[in-house]
Amino acid sequence: MPRLPIYSCLLRVSCAVYVPLACLTAWAMLGPASLAQDPPTAAAPAASPPKAYVQLKVDVDAKVCREWKQRVSRMLTGGFKSGDETIFDDYYKKCVFPTWTNPDSYSVKGRNVRTPRQSILRDLKTAKHGSVYDRLNRLVMDQMIEFAQGNYCPATRYNAMLVIGELNVEEPAINRPPKPLPEAFARLLAAAEDDKLPDAVRVAALQGIVRHGKYGASDAESRQKISSLMLSLATTRNPPPRRSKEGHTWFRCLAIDTLGQLGSPGQQGTVAKALVKVLGESTAPLSVRCEAARALGRLKMTPQTGLDPTAVAQSLGYLATAACEHEIHRCEEDTDRVIDVRKLKAQLVSIRAALTGNEAKRGEPFGGILALATEPNDKTYALTVRNRIEDWLGMEKLDREDLVPKVEKPGKKPEEEDRFGMPLGPMFGGPEAGGLGGGAGFPSQPDPVKIASDEVLAALKTSVLEFKKFLAGTK
Repeated sequence: MPRLPIYSCLLRVSCAVYVPLACLTAWAMLGPASLAQDPPTAAAPAASPPKAYVQLKVDVDAKVCREWKQRVSRMLTGGFKSGDETIFDDYYKKCVFPTWTNPDSYSVKGRNVRTPRQSILRDLKTAKHGSVYDRLNRLVMDQMIEFAQGNYCPATRYNAMLVIGELNVEEPAINRPPKPLPEAFARLLAAAEDDKLPDAVRVAALQGIVRHGKYGASDAESRQKISSLMLSLATTRNPPPRRSKEGHTWFRCLAIDTLGQLGSPGQQGTVAKALVKVLGESTAPLSVRCEAARALGRLKMTPQTGLDPTAVAQSLGYLATAACEHEIHRCEEDTDRVIDVRKLKAQLVSIRAALTGNEAKRGEPFGGILALATEPNDKTYALTVRNRIEDWLGMEKLDREDLVPKVEKPGKKPEEEDRFGMPLGPMFGGPEAGGLGGGAGFPSQPDPVKIASDEVLAALKTSVLEFKKFLAGTK
């Protein structure tokens, strides 16, 4: 799974679903809109009862399963002997795979128990390669396809599609990344494009596609298929029927991040131009727009991309002001709120990356939009935008130490002090005594973090207004 910035998406679907409720919650956010609707009125027709999920039973005696497990464990490390294949197949088909369909198999949080998905992946890593590994790969692939497409519980289908995306022809080793199973790619692509599948299954397929794009899809045709799919998702503004806005935001963020990982601006700059349009969507969530800026900075820009450096720099400048204003407005609406430095800095860093081609603070040679700014006027304008973002990220604004509360050592209760540095406990009017520390009609001591926050917000507000005049061409 690719790294997404801290602000990117509130909704994340874990790569391991430990509790059925967690998967069902994600299913609800990404899936049926009926879950978010008002209850039906008395006049509404009765809803048809949900179709029962298929749940397979382990028909083999538990003692036999334990004996098979011991023998299979030796096969995973030592290979097959004559006749072992039958026991090997029976163990997985009759003892292991049926447990995938039991929702209780995923309720392992807080217990030292592996989920079915973790157990299968562990066995594959143990086998590593050879005839045992290949046979297990085939068994798992066939069964996971059935689980992902069949009428099984949400946790089963979601985890099954995740496993399809995690299958390899070669396991990772030191200084050697994994080599994803090529035949799985077609399955993942078909699932991601199938709007009849629940969104939770499609999300798992997208994660597998991202993994193939990172480790396996080296041929131009496969990468073009990934790019086309992700471009379609990234540029779809409104969620389709039965998908929540939050779920659609997650889809767009993942697709945009993948386009950045692929690094291609597209033929005649189609990908780069699409990302520029996304970051300029004033009604889109900031998470989507900032993700588009970050992805734009990761593309390998060339003059053939066809972007106007000044126009894009202006759009990035407006996006930076929008991020600042969003935080300012939130603090103005809630006067007790402290500016979210971490979130705002992450957004501004992504916007800066679109300008410079790197999330770190670096000088020339630039990538990103500045790499295209070969004309003096274009370069001056783009540098002005970058410098203003650097100013907001600097020590006088968001990087102030007094904006970060000090963390006390664990187990040690912080001792309060008065303005002269004297301890202020119960005997001296601390809060426990309701004395002079603010509990008996006296005002409480000001919060230094809140004071610093208010100062930064005031300075930021003035700077943003000034910068918007520059962007508008009035200054």
